[in-house]
Amino acid sequence: MSVSSIGAQSQMTIQQLVQMRAQFDDLQRQLSTGQKSATYAGLGIDRGVTVSLNSQLSAISSFDGTIDNVMARTNLMNTALGNMIDITSTVKSAMVQANGVSNGSGAAVAQQTAQSSLDQLLALLNTQAGDRYLFSGRATDTPAVETLDHILNGDGTRAGLKQLISERNQADLGIDGLGRLTISASGPSTVQVDEQATSFGFKLASATSTVTGATVTGPAGSPASVSVAFSAVPNPGETVTMRFNLPDGTSQNLTLTATTNSPPGANEFTIGATASQTAANFQTTLERSGRHPLQPHPRLRHRVTSSMPTLVTHRSASAGRRPSLVRPVWCQAPPLILLSGTRAKQVPTPRVRQRLRE
Repeated sequence: MSVSSIGAQSQMTIQQLVQMRAQFDDLQRQLSTGQKSATYAGLGIDRGVTVSLNSQLSAISSFDGTIDNVMARTNLMNTALGNMIDITSTVKSAMVQANGVSNGSGAAVAQQTAQSSLDQLLALLNTQAGDRYLFSGRATDTPAVETLDHILNGDGTRAGLKQLISERNQADLGIDGLGRLTISASGPSTVQVDEQATSFGFKLASATSTVTGATVTGPAGSPASVSVAFSAVPNPGETVTMRFNLPDGTSQNLTLTATTNSPPGANEFTIGATASQTAANFQTTLERSGRHPLQPHPRLRHRVTSSMPTLVTHRSASAGRRPSLVRPVWCQAPPLILLSGTRAKQVPTPRVRQRLRE
């Protein structure tokens, strides 16, 4: 039986102690870091699973961050939309209250409320989350809408809504203020009303008469015309009624009543000694009644409706460009309010400026 030397036993013991120390250090590292190994090689056959799980965990963390950001933006958008609903209710209430005030102050208050509410609405549409505009579609770095001042007054190079309404109103009224109608005497006792060959102004819808000895013809032709021929002296209280189609899509009547008063009252024509004199008085009253109500009689008040230049917007895959607020060149009429993140399609309209010069 051989006997190991004391030196050999000491070396084995020292090696075991070193290994135990290494294991102790590794276990202590695992306890402090929560990791089984500092390298993938130390995981053995489990290293492939660990790499896959780490990739999935990173993706899930990224999804969580995106969800948090989207939820924050969605909450801001919901808050903004809720405030928009409140603004509409405020404006409606102001309108209702204005109808109950007879001295005109109610309308002024309602107008101020509407203007301030519009300003608030535009600010809500330009709501930001960080450096992103929430209602701008893909153009997140630009505001969704123009400022109230630009929309109403333009920005120097582009016209605003006020100019749009003013120029359209001028186009509809014409130079003489008769709404693009020509009133003339087509005979000694005949008065004729003709539409002008333009898409602007008022259009003749119908004409009726209760006047004794008066013959009404039309509207007929293109452009349409109406004639009123007097063959006898009418009786007081008899009327001639003309109905006009207005630029805002509505229709209104203009009724002229025969009277013995001289001068006649509003919408009245004086009965003359002859049919010819009566026709001349009727023409004078028709010109006065046709011109005076335009400003600001509600019968012919101009409104911004579908007959005016408008802008149609829709979402598209190429959205992200910010269209202009209003185009100053009236070869195409300007739009009213434009949103970023949408592609604008403008409805063609006639040349207003050209019509104004005609």
